[in-house]
Amino acid sequence: RVPKQLLKAYTVEVEQDGSWSEVHAENNNYQRLVRIPLNASCTALRFTPKETWGADKVRIFALEVK
Repeated sequence: RVPKQLLKAYTVEVEQDGSWSEVHAENNNYQRLVRIPLNASCTALRFTPKETWGADKVRIFALEVK
């Protein structure tokens, strides 16, 4: 059973040369730890939570960019 607080759907976008492009989209996440390799250099990163498995609010405890 997946906890209802877990993030189910999200997108990751990067900004390069003044424009944003989506580099990853997930619609059926069931893991607490997710690693997404970014093979591009960028000036900014945007993480957008879309849906949980049932909770009303999204809470992100950590987001690490290396």
